[in-house]
Amino acid sequence: AKNSMDYYAKFFHTHISDDDVVVHAKGKDLALDLDSMNSSRLRIGGRLNHAMGKNNAYYFGLAYQREFNGSVTGALEGKDIVAPSTKGDTGFMELGVKLFDASKYDLDLGGFGSIGKKKGAGINLNFNWKF
Repeated sequence: AKNSMDYYAKFFHTHISDDDVVVHAKGKDLALDLDSMNSSRLRIGGRLNHAMGKNNAYYFGLAYQREFNGSVTGALEGKDIVAPSTKGDTGFMELGVKLFDASKYDLDLGGFGSIGKKKGAGINLNFNWKF
């Protein structure tokens, strides 16, 4: 069996433009004015890959993410709304298996989870057929 380690650092910046929408609530049309939003995140992580033979591998990864800003302001019917924020720390974990034949296909099946400011879990399935 052969082990390898991948390290990474990623920076994400997202800009969402302002928008004015109409919200329908309890038979009324309410004006919601949302200001523009900027989000800046830095994610640092690593993944341990463990090869099992020549056609499959298992992996386990951990990452830390810091959201530096990411709040949005706005007004509902002219009154300021509470600004929700995504600022904070999040930890990520992933676990999965890769099955492949270098000349024909590769299959990646894994699960992931996050804790901290952004909580969640999910499953990834990625299949590539080569022809």
